[in-house]
Amino acid sequence: MSIRPRSISNYLAVVLLTVITLILLAYCYVDYINARAHHMSHLREQLKVTAVQVTTGLEVPLGNRDHRQVDTFLDGIMADPTIAYIDVTGADTVFQRGRNDKWEVIGRALPMTEPVLEIQQPITYSGKKVGAVRIGLTTRYVKEELVNGAVTTLVLILFLDAATCGILYLILSRKLLSPLEQLNEFAGSVIRGEPQEAAVSEAPLLDELENLRSSLVTMVEVLSTRMEEQKKAEEELRRNRNMLSTIVDTIPQAVFWKDRAYRYLGCNRRFAADAGVGSPEEIVGKTDLDLWWLPEDVATYRTDDREVMSQNRSKLHIIEPLQKGTTRAWLDTSKLPLVDGSGRVYAVLGVYEDITERKRSEEELKAEKERAELYLEIVEVVLVALDIKGQVTMLNRKGYEVLGYREGELLGKDWFMHCVPADDYDDASSMFERVLSGRHAEYSENRIVTKSGEQRLIAWHNTLLRNAAGTVIGTLSSGEDITSRKLLEEQLHHSQKMESIGRLAGGVAHDFNNMLSVIIGAASLAQGLTPTDDPITTLLAQILKAAERSSTITRQLLAFSRKQVTAPKPINLNALLLESEKVLSRLISEDIKLTFQPSLGLWTVLIDPSQVDQILMNLCVNARDAMPHGGTLTMHTGNTHIDEGYTHTHIDARPGDYVMLTVSDTGIGMTREVQEHIFEPFFTTKPIGEGTGLGLATVYGIVTQNNGFINVYSELGQGTVFRIYLPRYLADAKAPESQGRIPLEGTGTILLVEDEEMLLWTTTKMLEQIGYTVIQAATPEEAIAICSTAEPVDLILTDVVMPGMNGREMVDEVKKIRRGVKVLFMSGYTAEIVAKRGVVEEGMHYIQKPLDLRSLHEKIRSLIHPR
Repeated sequence: MSIRPRSISNYLAVVLLTVITLILLAYCYVDYINARAHHMSHLREQLKVTAVQVTTGLEVPLGNRDHRQVDTFLDGIMADPTIAYIDVTGADTVFQRGRNDKWEVIGRALPMTEPVLEIQQPITYSGKKVGAVRIGLTTRYVKEELVNGAVTTLVLILFLDAATCGILYLILSRKLLSPLEQLNEFAGSVIRGEPQEAAVSEAPLLDELENLRSSLVTMVEVLSTRMEEQKKAEEELRRNRNMLSTIVDTIPQAVFWKDRAYRYLGCNRRFAADAGVGSPEEIVGKTDLDLWWLPEDVATYRTDDREVMSQNRSKLHIIEPLQKGTTRAWLDTSKLPLVDGSGRVYAVLGVYEDITERKRSEEELKAEKERAELYLEIVEVVLVALDIKGQVTMLNRKGYEVLGYREGELLGKDWFMHCVPADDYDDASSMFERVLSGRHAEYSENRIVTKSGEQRLIAWHNTLLRNAAGTVIGTLSSGEDITSRKLLEEQLHHSQKMESIGRLAGGVAHDFNNMLSVIIGAASLAQGLTPTDDPITTLLAQILKAAERSSTITRQLLAFSRKQVTAPKPINLNALLLESEKVLSRLISEDIKLTFQPSLGLWTVLIDPSQVDQILMNLCVNARDAMPHGGTLTMHTGNTHIDEGYTHTHIDARPGDYVMLTVSDTGIGMTREVQEHIFEPFFTTKPIGEGTGLGLATVYGIVTQNNGFINVYSELGQGTVFRIYLPRYLADAKAPESQGRIPLEGTGTILLVEDEEMLLWTTTKMLEQIGYTVIQAATPEEAIAICSTAEPVDLILTDVVMPGMNGREMVDEVKKIRRGVKVLFMSGYTAEIVAKRGVVEEGMHYIQKPLDLRSLHEKIRSLIHPR
């Protein structure tokens, strides 16, 4: 805005004229007041003098009641124009004089419309009051005089005002208005951008104007500098705004801002595209309801906006949906309040990122993680993750179940301090270090200790855990509890070893039985041909005795190998034990107490009674030898049930009902090493010559042959307990039939088939001695040929295992010729091998080598001449 000097000068002149005029008027008013007061005072003095003159002049006439003289005196007094009225009151009359509108004297006093001064005085004559006088003096002449003086003063004031204004205007125009006009021109040149040096005059000015000029020049210089800086700042701001606008439009996130009425103030191109508008400019003034957002989503957006603006607090990472046309997206939104200079929140700024794909990936990853966690929970192996310090970072449900801890109880704990036995600590730690160092230790086995102190054997498969940078951060191990498996493997190994020994024993028994058959047969024949008083008879008796003892050994071997052919019967163990009690008492010494504790309601078992006798005798003999200084031998029976869980740790056991026979002693006991070998043939802890080592092997073989199993529990100095489990037999037990002794006399024709020449000869002689007619056949083919003839045959006695065709195959061929022929199989091999040859079947008969006269005759007689 430009400065106008003329306006200032006029303004100053008016102001000065007004001020001077007001001063003079004030002076005139004061002078008028003073003059009026002076005249009024003079008028009052005059009124007093007049009152004195009147009272003095009226004393005599009024005292003398000279009315004419009184009237004359009053007329004379009224000649003074300043007297407005006079009123004299006598003793008997009243005298009045006044003036009318024309200011003429009349004979009465009229009311005056003009201000008057009034005075009353008593009139005395000779010391006596004779009347009173009232005089009024007009002030009209005083006002006229004062008005005339005021007019004269006003004229003088106007003249002085005019002169003063002219003089002041000349002074102000030279000393103030011209410099101001120059400064005005300087300001105009600044506005027009002209050089400042030529615009300001260097002529001397008043101090104040000089200061003003200097300040103005300085201000212009400062403003010029600031304007340059402002131009630079505006240019920089413009560049920054352009750069910011470019950045906002090119970032992958959507940006928007709204006012407090939820109207959009702006956005970037990404948001405009999501909102379905052509450009960011089109969004201005719109609300969420004007876009294609869903109403329920808009309500959520506004709730967040309101919260941010009302609380002046940011709200970060809001996961919310967004409707993009027909597509449903998920956003990660952050909202911040925008504040003006006064601290008032005027808008909200929002930034969001489309996380639809990320959310889908997260959901898939979450589902995959849940599946993995489910796998970890249901997998039946121990999974444990350790950091490089050996502390537990993860342990699955199976791990906590095996270790006996509550879930989460081991997290952060040292695995080796809490879960590894002290004896295995060094080995387990070394293995862990080898895995961490990358040396081969993928598989290992070591023991762990549970919370209750139980130790379990675990087979570990180990691998390294690495972070994203490839740095080793720990190990992951999957472990299988192989405690039961190891135990079963050991039992299986022991069982296989026993099986191998059994097969060896069976083979030895076969060959030995063949030789014993020859020895027994030849000795029996020789004994029958020798007189009883001949010394050779005694020698033959010793041969037969030794052969019978050897036969007992072979039977023990066959019993151990579970392949002895037996005659099982349903029996009650209580009855059998009671029958054997006296015999067993004779086997043990007098300082050993034998106790039998039968169980009531004992179930029936299916077993050969002679095998039970063998079991009892062998166990009692071993117990006797284990108690050299006496003790207690206890036999106990009972019913028991074996479940599936028990069979997991006892490989010989099968689920079901069993009759349990317990034989316990209070002897010296056995070490664990001895217990591992006690059922092996020929294993003994007795001195040489005091035991064959077949006693417990025979017990083991009998029990397993009858589908049972046996356990032993023993500690040094604590005695030994054998528990024998025999399967329950559900059919009714039948009492055994008693038979008389059959005489050694027989009749009939027997076809003897045997590939061993000596055994063929010996058996022939034995049969002939009894009375049978024998037809010899050294091969199956020869026997078939004989049967093809008309030769009568009552019984075929044949070996089972022969070169080429075996006994069963031979019989099948023979029965094609002679359907009803009777057959008795014999073999020195075990029952298992005989069964494989197809002999042990319903309706077939079998006799075990070595053969003795009576057993052979009884078997043949029962077939040829059945009752």
